[in-house]
Amino acid sequence: MSSARGAPLPARREHDGLIGHDALIEEFRSRADAHTLAHGYIFFGPGGVGKYTFAVSLARYLETGVFAPPPGVSATFGEALG
Repeated sequence: MSSARGAPLPARREHDGLIGHDALIEEFRSRADAHTLAHGYIFFGPGGVGKYTFAVSLARYLETGVFAPPPGVSATFGEALG
């Protein structure tokens, strides 16, 4: 599979139910654990890459210590499951 620009996409890996964002997960976990998160973040990019899923997973981590999408949210695309 390749991106819109033709570059190959990184291999998908699962990390606590969130697929493909291992480096970001570790960065945000470290910042949260060290109490150095900024007051706000903007997640941008093409649709379907996991912006919403990552954001709700981060919120869940801050509330519960579990960095994973909450029940009812897709681990791959952030779409609500019906």
